[in-house]
Amino acid sequence: MKSLRWQPLEETASLVAFVESKGISAVKVLDDSTALGRDLGNVLSQTRPIDGVSLFTKSFANKPGLRSGDFGTKWALLTALRKGSEPTETTIRSLDEPDSQSAQGQLIEQEVAWRANQIGRLFNFHKDVQKITHPLLGVELHVSADGTCFHGQRLPMELKTKNSLNRISGLTRTLHQIALQALAFDKNDAVLVYISRIPDESGQHRQVALLVHDIVEWHLSQVKSWLEDSEFVEALNGYRAFVSSTLRNDAATTHQTEGVIA
Repeated sequence: MKSLRWQPLEETASLVAFVESKGISAVKVLDDSTALGRDLGNVLSQTRPIDGVSLFTKSFANKPGLRSGDFGTKWALLTALRKGSEPTETTIRSLDEPDSQSAQGQLIEQEVAWRANQIGRLFNFHKDVQKITHPLLGVELHVSADGTCFHGQRLPMELKTKNSLNRISGLTRTLHQIALQALAFDKNDAVLVYISRIPDESGQHRQVALLVHDIVEWHLSQVKSWLEDSEFVEALNGYRAFVSSTLRNDAATTHQTEGVIA
């Protein structure tokens, strides 16, 4: 892990077009022409100079309640609302096996965070968890950002790992996620960083940072359209009624098991 380097994604036009095809008004690639892009490039092009940094695998307390990750689509949120309207026992859900893509992604995220916090100037990779009330749905949810960065103003930042940056999956869910982060920060923009897990055809690991503009407006317009569906509204009202009659603890307590990566 310590020897990995990530170089800037060379062809970004198709990725930007893909993001904008979701209805996003403007996306800017934070490349070497921007201070944030240069800072990220400096962080990711250097190897870790020391051994013995403690990284972690994770497991999560699966408590009831809504999270920003439930907002992938109208139907995903509808399912979450229905599940949240029923009594649920708290269970511990462990992350996948250490060699799985999910676990490897977590280790890469922590590697990047360590380097950024040691070397970088404009990134702060410390989890920022807030509880907000959704302005249209009137329900509380927990919003977690991977950190913050400075691009003229302090903005929430989300880091995602993918096998390839040429084929981005789960984009709509991620856009709703960073929109809720921006909402929690009282901003309308957010930064999304993609890191590759495996090298591309040239043998290089790649990275790209995107500044997504007007992301809260996009999110709210999507949710407004969901509220036109009577089935969705029925599930929302059922969830509200259940929450109002039940004492709920804070969701998403994270338990970490330490492991050392040489």
